[in-house]
Amino acid sequence: MEVIRVRDKYKDLFDTDTINKNLGFIVENEEEIFKYVFRINETHAQLEFTNEKYIEDVISEFKFYNGFVDKIYSKSGKILAEFPKKEFIKKEILDLYPSQLYLNKRKIKNISKRINNEIVYIPVKKVKGNYYILDGHSRLFVLLEKGINKVYIYEEECESWIFKYIDLCQENKVFSINDLKLLNNKEYEEKWIKFNL
Repeated sequence: MEVIRVRDKYKDLFDTDTINKNLGFIVENEEEIFKYVFRINETHAQLEFTNEKYIEDVISEFKFYNGFVDKIYSKSGKILAEFPKKEFIKKEILDLYPSQLYLNKRKIKNISKRINNEIVYIPVKKVKGNYYILDGHSRLFVLLEKGINKVYIYEEECESWIFKYIDLCQENKVFSINDLKLLNNKEYEEKWIKFNL
C-alpha cells in the first residue's frame, strides 16, 4: 500500500481545482485504487473518500504538506482527526528568509493560476530572531507578483538538514524571495532537485 499525492499520473480521476491545489491522494493496493480529496476552509479540512481503511495514512501524508490544518472532518461532519491549533503571525513576505536557491518557472505558472485572494499559511523555523521558510517559496513569489505583501506564518519543527540549506542561502546572498533565481524545469531538476549537500 502506498499513499500518492496526485500530480500528473492520476489527474483524470480528479477535478482541476483538486489537482491545482495538490489536495488529491490515491492509495493503491494490488487490486484497487482508492481516491481521497481534501477541501480546505481556513484551518479545517473536509475529506471525501472511497475507502475508510487508509484514512489515517492519507491524513498523515496530507498533514505533512498542510501542517496548519487543525481539524479534519468527513462530508457528513464526523471529526476524523484533530491537531493542536497553530499560532499564526502576519508578516511581510520580504521579511522571510528562504531555505532554497531556485524556483521552477513551470511551478510558478501553475500556482499563479490557482492563488487569488485566499489566505495562505507558510511554515517557518525561527532562528536567531529570523523566520526561515520551510515550504511555500513558490507561493510566496506568486503572492508578491499579485501585489500581496503579507502572509500568515506558523512555526513548525523541522529536520536538522534544513540548517545546511539556510547556511547555503546565506553564503549565496539569498536573503528574500526576490533573491531566488527562476529556472526552467530541466535546470531546476538539475540544479536543485538532484542537488545534495
